[in-house]
Amino acid sequence: MEPDYVDDEERLYSDVFQNLRRAYSAENQDEADIDASVIDDEEGEDEDLPPVQWDPENPQMEEGSIFASMSECRNALVTYCIKAEHTFEVDKSGTVHYRVHCPTDDCPWRMHTSKMQNSTNIQVKVNPFRHTCLESTLRKEATSRSKSRWVAEEVKRWVTENHQVGTKELQKNLKEKFKIELPYMRVFNGKQHVMESIYGNWHGSFKLLYSFKGEVERTSQIVL
Repeated sequence: MEPDYVDDEERLYSDVFQNLRRAYSAENQDEADIDASVIDDEEGEDEDLPPVQWDPENPQMEEGSIFASMSECRNALVTYCIKAEHTFEVDKSGTVHYRVHCPTDDCPWRMHTSKMQNSTNIQVKVNPFRHTCLESTLRKEATSRSKSRWVAEEVKRWVTENHQVGTKELQKNLKEKFKIELPYMRVFNGKQHVMESIYGNWHGSFKLLYSFKGEVERTSQIVL
């Protein structure tokens, strides 16, 4: 029995989507491996800055901007880069510090973020320079930064409002909003992240049915 949130595209091309799910699981493992391999920072000593409100729809990553988590900060950076048509390279990535710079020759842009003192929030501590690189030449590199977890954050509202929304429609929505073409599989994976946050892991939940059946048999003394 399939979950009731499976859309028409998945029903029509069930074999293809089985392969996509296997690739999705592999990608999740890759992302988990990356998370596990980041530098485990010591507590930072950077002084906190006066707080600055930031716009989730158009983040500028200004000094003082505060984020609820490192994940939120990274997603905001990707959104900023896509909208501004810039890209970045990571110098240091961990649970306390996140430091990036522009890889273009002679461009001075760099950004340092770190955990705030006596808080779990993340704040942009250093972002003193504007980009001097050409924007249009970096659109492809910026798009490559939009991984499935960033996609999940961006499509969350659409998927929550309509669990039956198809991947192609999400692709179209993202293209209209950000003027980017994202691979079908990346958007599919992003949608899966959202669905799992709503329903939990489908395959794991299905396996629990056997435990539930056994418990019912034990307590009711009835063999189903």
